[in-house]
Amino acid sequence: MGGPFDHIRFAVVDVETTGIRPAEDRIIEVAVVTVYGSGVEYDRWSTLVRPDDRPLAGRLEAVAQAPTFGQIAGELIERLGNGLIVGHNVRFDLRLIDAELRRMGIELPALPFLDTYRVATQLNVDTPNRSLAVVCDALGVDFHQWHTAEGDAEATAKVTVALLERAAVWGRTDIEALCGSWYGESSSWP
Repeated sequence: MGGPFDHIRFAVVDVETTGIRPAEDRIIEVAVVTVYGSGVEYDRWSTLVRPDDRPLAGRLEAVAQAPTFGQIAGELIERLGNGLIVGHNVRFDLRLIDAELRRMGIELPALPFLDTYRVATQLNVDTPNRSLAVVCDALGVDFHQWHTAEGDAEATAKVTVALLERAAVWGRTDIEALCGSWYGESSSWP
């Protein structure tokens, strides 16, 4: 017997960046792990990203041979369109993706998302804080690769499934009630 969210596809996104300011900082790694609410993986994609506006010294030397955001933007948009967007503190990821797209003259459209940080709070996951690592531990989710886009997206996908199971047990089966909204000015994907 399946759960109420089993048929919904989720595009779980994570970015690693040069900092936290969308106007100044750049994405250096991005991943999208697409899963069904049942936990079955549909697709996985990740890439390093080379900022095209700064010297590649120090830790940025690792992305010297990576494609630029402009070169991967189409693939990223396609992957994000494969399901309801999810992330842990996902507004941060969406702000950075939107800033990168705006540099190209396009933007994220208005869209719903599921924020596992927010849902963990709504469902009273008992933790001293809501960091991804702490929420993973509280829900019994293995977390193998810290602070890599793919590792964080994979962990967040597993957290998503665990939170949806918890929501269903509590009788919260309306996915829209668990979602937030990104208020882009456009109504369609670029």
